[in-house]
Amino acid sequence: MQPTLGGIQLVVFVLDSDYTPSTSTIKKIMKAIREIQPEARTEDFFDL
Repeated sequence: MQPTLGGIQLVVFVLDSDYTPSTSTIKKIMKAIREIQPEARTEDFFDL
């Protein structure tokens, strides 16, 4: 299931399958997402 954000389906393409964003990057992305969808969880958008 793809996560949705306010009715918008989010699709992220990663060219390097070994890439893992830093904790700082994840926090910044989640802060922006939560401005639109306050109940969003990190697990909904990242495979951790």
